Amino acid sequence: MPEYTRRSLIAHANLIGFASQLAAQKRVKGREVEKGASTSKNSMKTVVKNLSAEISVTPAPASLEELRVTVSVRNESSSAPLRFNAQYFTAPALMLKFEDSQGKPVPTGGPPMPAHDDGKVGRVDLSPGQAISHTYEGNLIFGAKLRPGKYLVRFLYWNGTQFPGEWSGTLETPRVEFELGAGKR
Repeated sequence: MPEYTRRSLIAHANLIGFASQLAAQKRVKGREVEKGASTSKNSMKTVVKNLSAEISVTPAPASLEELRVTVSVRNESSSAPLRFNAQYFTAPALMLKFEDSQGKPVPTGGPPMPAHDDGKVGRVDLSPGQAISHTYEGNLIFGAKLRPGKYLVRFLYWNGTQFPGEWSGTLETPRVEFELGAGKR
């Protein structure tokens, strides 16, 4: 394995672990402490350093194929553009964290192979008020079937960039809930 690929894999694994540790530090007894969070049960929003993330979920999909999780990231600044690293924005294994009704993590499919980061690929310049969105499809999120029941999902993005001008920090939404199989008759 080439040295740059090995280093990239190690760095990618470290980023995932660090982001999870940061998220755990921000929770107090299962309650989110982020400021600016909305209160709707199936849609939540948070704002950090002029960048917002809003997550919404199909509240009662009958099957995994009907589950949709949509995340929108928006530049909330009234005057300054923001550069957002969207290189892995469409990878549910890296961006979405699921839990069952008992609070136990629910694994998703595997993450993508990390690519060389040149500071250009996958970057999106968001003008004030502009957003980028992605809808994750249930049958493409998980590596295995989920049992019917209640689940929670949140969006967790971390960027400790080394590239000038790029937004850096942690953007984590509060959890939203859905009940798989609730629409079955």
